[in-house]
Amino acid sequence: MIKAIFVRSIMFISSYFPLYVLLLISQGNKIMQAPNRYLGSFIATLSILIVISFLSVLLLKNVPISNYCKPVNVKRQDDKVMNYVFTYIIPILGFSFNDFYSVIVNLLLFLMIWFLYIKLDLVFINPLWSLFGYISYEYEGGYIITNIKYEDIIRIKAPLQGCYLTNRIFLAHKSNLRG
Repeated sequence: MIKAIFVRSIMFISSYFPLYVLLLISQGNKIMQAPNRYLGSFIATLSILIVISFLSVLLLKNVPISNYCKPVNVKRQDDKVMNYVFTYIIPILGFSFNDFYSVIVNLLLFLMIWFLYIKLDLVFINPLWSLFGYISYEYEGGYIITNIKYEDIIRIKAPLQGCYLTNRIFLAHKSNLRG
């Protein structure tokens, strides 16, 4: 259970990668004017979050094959990823390092979304993975995260090789296609 929460937390952190970039851009001049102790802490924290984000992509690409999945009724994702991105775009517009309450409210929002991401098993929502070619598709019984084209998934008759990241989320790599 602890391992699953840890893995999902890494995936959650990586799903916020665009936020880290937006923070650097939108708060850049305020960051440079901040006292050195705040500047160092902020840069160190963002650096750790960015490294964890890219670590999740590395882990995603190197997960060993241990299962098979024959998805039925595969559908393209709807606007879940866009809705997720807007959960942090809207608050970032009002964010300011100079306003203590703004920082606290955004931190609490981040923690609430983390809790929901873990509890509701929303691992398949990750804009960073999309940048690296991994797209989520819904199928009867769960989700597939893959770099395989939608048309190819529909056409393939053999089960996909990969592994289950959670009970409902299957990861399949294009390099493991059979048939």
